Amino acid sequence: MKWTKRERKAIEDSIKHWEKDIITHLREGDKIIISTCHGRIWKNTGEEVRHMDADCPLCKLVGLQSACDKCPYNKYYGYPCDRLGVVSKKHGHWRKFNVDPCLRTAIGMQRALKRLLIQEEQDGRYNG
Repeated sequence: MKWTKRERKAIEDSIKHWEKDIITHLREGDKIIISTCHGRIWKNTGEEVRHMDADCPLCKLVGLQSACDKCPYNKYYGYPCDRLGVVSKKHGHWRKFNVDPCLRTAIGMQRALKRLLIQEEQDGRYNG
């Protein structure tokens, strides 16, 4: 899959966002508390976890909540990150994190994003 420069930057920024805003906190021992249907807060500070579409560089690229079909994640996997499917393998990675907000599912989301770049590099089509 060939990404535009804007898509590639949004993917890279999304990977950094998951590392900085979520994974680092979890690795440091903070826990996430489910506060509402989609609301999540950090146990140590009570601050909101930055895991929603308003925090995502990819969502911002395609237009929040309006164009998942244009998102590189959806283009690569064939379904959006928030997909709730019957077969757990087909759940979107963000959905898995939202249901079970822990280090394992956060890393799963970040790895899913990294795969977008790895595949492009393996295909030999990125000219950076």
